Amino acid sequence: MRVGALSDIHGKILPHIDKCELLFICGDIIPTEIQDDMDESLKYLREVFLPWIDETPSDTVILVAGNHDTVFEMSEHRVLTLFSGHEKLVYLNCEEYNYISNDGNVYKIYGSPYCHVYGNWSFMIDDDNMRERMSNMTQDTDFLLTHDAPYGCSDLEYYEVSRSENHKGCKALRDIILEKKPKYNFHGHIHDSNHEFETLGDTKVRCVSILDNDYIPKYPVTYVDIDGK
Repeated sequence: MRVGALSDIHGKILPHIDKCELLFICGDIIPTEIQDDMDESLKYLREVFLPWIDETPSDTVILVAGNHDTVFEMSEHRVLTLFSGHEKLVYLNCEEYNYISNDGNVYKIYGSPYCHVYGNWSFMIDDDNMRERMSNMTQDTDFLLTHDAPYGCSDLEYYEVSRSENHKGCKALRDIILEKKPKYNFHGHIHDSNHEFETLGDTKVRCVSILDNDYIPKYPVTYVDIDGK
């Protein structure tokens, strides 16, 4: 099974997607200039984002929000109503989704939009609340989709790789991953962190942002071939 993964569109680009069975989107999709305007954000989702989703050559698209996706936090009921007619798209907010692949395997996918607190943005909570919100994540999760990165892994920007004091990830998320041991964690948020797999305990972690810190498209969509279970 081939999966694709990306994050941090910020309304700048809707990339070409190669054929894949699953497509993961790890947050920050709303254009920055309209992120605080609920009506304009919903219009973007309806007129731009959802038509792109429908055109992607993927069977199922799994989406979590990010800290710039204010409409998902402030008007979630309106977003869910908008998404209700799109069977191909699955939105997760601290929820699990069981996907049956074309070869008959069942994959458990868990998604969370939450980030550690560092500013006045959406989906930011302290460590205790993060652990509580994600306490329903099961031990045998295959794919964990988060917007934030786990602390100490895949959370240093490329020019800071030798400065461990500058880790920018979430400590609660690190602890959850070490406890629950998902097979993969795809995340965004830290645009210029390493775009290769890193390992946290038993979990393969990878940043899948497609924009750099200047909000310029720089990184390709990530594709991974999963051999099976």
